[in-house]
Amino acid sequence: MDNKDVQSSLTGSGKTAEFNFLKSNLLNSNSASDTDISTVTIRNKHMLRYVVLIILVISTYKSLGSDLEQIHPVLKYRSEGYINSYPEECFDILKSFAEFASNFTLCSILNARPIRLCEHCVEHYVRFHDKYNELIKTVVNGTSCGSLFMSHDRLNVVKNYHDGISGLWMNATRYIWSKNLNCCNLRRTPEVIFLCCTGIISFLPIMYYLAVRFCGPIRDLPNVLKESRFKQSILRSINRRSD
Repeated sequence: MDNKDVQSSLTGSGKTAEFNFLKSNLLNSNSASDTDISTVTIRNKHMLRYVVLIILVISTYKSLGSDLEQIHPVLKYRSEGYINSYPEECFDILKSFAEFASNFTLCSILNARPIRLCEHCVEHYVRFHDKYNELIKTVVNGTSCGSLFMSHDRLNVVKNYHDGISGLWMNATRYIWSKNLNCCNLRRTPEVIFLCCTGIISFLPIMYYLAVRFCGPIRDLPNVLKESRFKQSILRSINRRSD
């Protein structure tokens, strides 16, 4: 075999090996791509399952809540077991109460010195007091608004603000009641009678002592009192023996 035949055979074998190598690489790449595609497909299936499960849970929760509201509407307003926070009517009254409390506080601060609360803040106080009574007396679906904002409030904000503002109003109007309106004059008559009776009763022992001390017939009383009964009994016994 000459050199040309050898070279041609080597060239043919080299091409065959190169072809086989390329073919194997292509098959490996195809298998790898198939593996990646299958992995991505599995992941997509799992994600789809999770999404469907979440959607089912949300839809079930919404349908259950709507069914409870339709079947048992009273559950909305049962103390701590509310579906909603609290009734809107009670919340509107609470907002008005807070607004009136704020207005009266501002008016009282501006008219504190000199004291002019009874001249400029009467309307604010009346609105505040009326709204507080409305908050206590309003009942929505069997539940009192006052129990929501006072009995279940650990800070007791509504009650404390009402008591504070009422105390401030009482202190501001006390001078007018006693001086200008003479509301305390009705108490003076019983007090005067009581004081007079107390003075007379306290003076009676002093009068009795003076009468005993300075009356004439009773001046010999100390001499009589000096002779005790024991002494008189001894003298009588001695006289009997001597007889």
